[in-house]
Amino acid sequence: MIKVALMPQFFGWAGGLEFLRNISIGLHSVADKYDLRLVIALNHDFLNSPLYEIFTDYFQQITFSRDIIYYDAVTTDLAVRLQENSVSVVVAVNGDLGATFPVPWISYIPDFQHKYFHHLFTEHECFSRETAFAARLRDCKAMLVNAQAVKQDLQIFYPWINSKRIFVLPFLPILQPSWLDIEPTNAQRKYQLPKRYFIVCNQFWVHKDHSTAFRALAALKDTNVHLLCTGTLEDYRNSLYQQELKTLLDELKITERVHFLGHIPKLDQISLLKGAQALVQPTLFEGGAGGGATYDAVAVGVPVLLSDIAVNKEISIPHVQFFVAGDARHLAVLMEQLLRCPCSRLARSELLQQMHENQQRLGGALYKSIKYTLDVYAQLNEG
Repeated sequence: MIKVALMPQFFGWAGGLEFLRNISIGLHSVADKYDLRLVIALNHDFLNSPLYEIFTDYFQQITFSRDIIYYDAVTTDLAVRLQENSVSVVVAVNGDLGATFPVPWISYIPDFQHKYFHHLFTEHECFSRETAFAARLRDCKAMLVNAQAVKQDLQIFYPWINSKRIFVLPFLPILQPSWLDIEPTNAQRKYQLPKRYFIVCNQFWVHKDHSTAFRALAALKDTNVHLLCTGTLEDYRNSLYQQELKTLLDELKITERVHFLGHIPKLDQISLLKGAQALVQPTLFEGGAGGGATYDAVAVGVPVLLSDIAVNKEISIPHVQFFVAGDARHLAVLMEQLLRCPCSRLARSELLQQMHENQQRLGGALYKSIKYTLDVYAQLNEG
């Protein structure tokens, strides 16, 4: 048996925890085929953090069993706890366990945003990301990334890295079957929302470019259509950003048509997503194609209007339409088209078939990285 551990401590944002949830589902889908067992390693400090509530919200939707172990710190008892529980490999560590860590581990880098949008980071943050990424690349035997674009960045910024140890997880949206039974009207009533709306499901970070979505809404001829925004409202890098967006809404005279819901329970978000005309994803930068919101929208068969940045163009499926990033007029044209001619949505059976195929492909891609890593460690031990 191969025991595979996941470590939520290293994923300090909601989208990161969703990524980890999807990895767990992918691994479970091939557990019998490859004799895998999932282990969740929880840091005691993480249990007392606000993110633990988000973690439990996401993972309580998963019905399969997994072992849970607890540890105090990476530098003290983590290795002991993993070895006591016969963990074979730790997967997707968004950090550095070190070259001499006794349990095989696979690293993860989300993106190189600081290289392209360094103005959104402090000088210290840029140096911190740079040194952290370099350290984990130096110490890990294999690394997971979420897109070909990230692997290409790795090869550009670190041309001496052996590309064979970089594993790309393809765009494979994972559906929770229970989502298919959720009625959109439930959350619409709960939050007292209109029936006709588009939705943006992003944290309010500057690079998510909510302003383009707002300008597009203002350009629509149908003034009865609204826009819902879910996600944490603060960007720690710009404390004034939320107020700047609200000022823009006032200037565009659409304040009453835009609803800031903040971070809401996952099932409420899925409910509202299913009731939307489409997901609007205006993001200017992502480490994975489309970001987590696009994963969810495609999983439940909701149309997506997506910015045409390079990483997003790795998606090639029906009902995902691209607009020029930052071009509110182009986005408004696509929104108008959807209002006039709504897309037909996949039937339940088609969504379930898509889910099954995606889970298997994701599990297979993850196992490939696990086998490579275990083989490398075995060769080192033999040497």
